[in-house]
Amino acid sequence: MRRKVLIVTYYWPPSGGPGVQRVLKFVKFLPQFGWDPVILTVDSGEYPVRDETLVKDIPKEVPQYKTKSIEPYKLFKLFSGRSSKKGVENYLLDQKPSTLNGRIAQFIRQNFFIPDARVGWYPYARKKGMEIIEREKPDVIFSSSPPHSLQLAARSLHRSSGIPWVADFRDPWTQAFWDKGLRRNPISNRINLNFEKSVMREASAITVVSKGMIALLSRQYSEKFTVISNGYDKDDFTSSNPPDQFFRILYTGHIARSQNPLAFFKAISSLDKDVLAKCRIEFYGKSDPSVHRAIVEYNLEKHIHLLDYVAHHEATALMQQADILLLLIPADFGKGILTGKLFEYLATGNFILGLGDEQDDAADVLRKTNSGIMKDYKSDVKHVILAQFKKWEQGEKNMPDWNEIEAYSRQNLTKRLATVFDTVSR
Repeated sequence: MRRKVLIVTYYWPPSGGPGVQRVLKFVKFLPQFGWDPVILTVDSGEYPVRDETLVKDIPKEVPQYKTKSIEPYKLFKLFSGRSSKKGVENYLLDQKPSTLNGRIAQFIRQNFFIPDARVGWYPYARKKGMEIIEREKPDVIFSSSPPHSLQLAARSLHRSSGIPWVADFRDPWTQAFWDKGLRRNPISNRINLNFEKSVMREASAITVVSKGMIALLSRQYSEKFTVISNGYDKDDFTSSNPPDQFFRILYTGHIARSQNPLAFFKAISSLDKDVLAKCRIEFYGKSDPSVHRAIVEYNLEKHIHLLDYVAHHEATALMQQADILLLLIPADFGKGILTGKLFEYLATGNFILGLGDEQDDAADVLRKTNSGIMKDYKSDVKHVILAQFKKWEQGEKNMPDWNEIEAYSRQNLTKRLATVFDTVSR
């Protein structure tokens, strides 16, 4: 007997970035395990980045329901002087604006839009969700965040319908590194924390991307938690990696202030000219201004290329060509973070140089898969880079543990999610 799951998600194609991949891949593989997805999402959402190419990855048979939303970010951008065509990344929200209007906009965003500025979707998601429940008769509700405001809509649907509800967290809520930088008043902080606790209390089950995240949510409900990490889709990694005239170092994604890789910049700046001439270092995505300043301070403007976000299929192709893949886990409040980028890096088989907590979840994954090394942000990583450069010169390939990596395939991870659905729907 086939069953249905109503999936509540804000980030959905044409949204780009890592946030959309988790749900999109679950939707791809869930039918293999007896679950047919039904999507509830926003129409023309306020996305940090867009990737129109991802639309083709949505299975044609999956029903998609889209609603309008009140988007406070449009007012935030108007007040703060940002272009209406540009997205607002989370890591920008804890920076002090340079104008009075910007400071007013930031204060309103941090203290009136709780838990986040996507809360304007709540009434529309709830109304449309009840219509979908009446029409589609789903057996389970699944909501994936951030934005965490959508968990409140899913909670309301669960309350009204009695349908089992699985709340999924790709990032922490009140303990997220970007949320810690927000200047909320005590009342706003209390409201936000109460929202988080109510979701933990009322959800039938909770899925998280790492063991460390359990400690960052409400541990009193730990019996509800299942760890289902991010992963990779084998279909996204089919190109070969032919010999190249350059030793390629790659980073993909946003870089927040707490991810500024000063140790990496210092190491690159100290390389011999002959070595540096053979290096091609590329960062794809938006970066905090502190990153730009550091590149200038280390005189690396000619050597580190800051490039725009690229479509997902282009990013995975670039990953496969790299000799070192740079992974940046936030130095502050980064505990429990297992970004989807890590697992796509794993799928390439190429060496991963991570900066972050040497004992946290991401470091543990690198050790288990023999895929690279995690160093803290104050470490000297020059010797690591030079060791990989020597292997490249000698034509040696990285030798990860593919049996361990296979555990993180999106198909295997979706099977685990289907098991959670099976359990709560009994």
